[in-house]
Amino acid sequence: MDKAKIQQLTDDGGTAADRLNGFVGCAFGVGPILTYSTKVGKSHLDFNARWVHEFENRKRPQGDLFQLSATLKF
Repeated sequence: MDKAKIQQLTDDGGTAADRLNGFVGCAFGVGPILTYSTKVGKSHLDFNARWVHEFENRKRPQGDLFQLSATLKF
């Protein structure tokens, strides 16, 4: 199980943010993570798949994160 909290510490900057008084966003997320590890010759190979469902979003776009990664240690 994976969990996340995103807390923006300072206001956004730029022309649009200045006109709207800036934003300080916050979000929480939770979801599963799958991991698979194997050896390829003398190297170590890891695969990760992660999905994080965000909720309680404030002043930021709402959405889910899906991430795939592979790492080869040699």
